Amino acid sequence: REGDALDLAKVLQKKKFPAYVLSPHGDKYYRVQVGPYADLKATDAARQGLEAAGFKAFVKH
Repeated sequence: REGDALDLAKVLQKKKFPAYVLSPHGDKYYRVQVGPYADLKATDAARQGLEAAGFKAFVKH
C-alpha cells in the first residue's frame, strides 16, 4: 500500500538513507528505492548498512 511505502521511506530517510517511493506500474505494488549510488563500493556499503539496520536489501546493477 502507498501509506506503508511512504512510512518505510520516512524511516529509511531518518536513518540517513536516500530513499523514495516508486509509483506502481503493471503489478500495482509500490516500491521503496534507496539510492542511486555512483559506484559499486558505495552500493555495497549501503546494502550492508541496510542489513545492519534490519532491512533486507535487493541490489540492482
